[in-house]
Amino acid sequence: MGFFRQEDELEKYIALKSLKISYWFTVSFLLIWAIIDLVKGNRHSVALALFCIQNSLLLFFERYYKRKLCEGNEE
Repeated sequence: MGFFRQEDELEKYIALKSLKISYWFTVSFLLIWAIIDLVKGNRHSVALALFCIQNSLLLFFERYYKRKLCEGNEE
């Protein structure tokens, strides 16, 4: 018996749901932090940079993997 066991569908669903909730919490926190920094007059906000990079990566990889899966289904 290995250290890690195979997850069933319910465990995968719970893990994915938890990941989505934590992701949206992080995005909300970064957005609020960036807005506060901008209101204070801080032009170089780390929170704004992280927010933009994180969402750019999300959009890029969503499109990349959707395209990759669609190409695999056509064959």
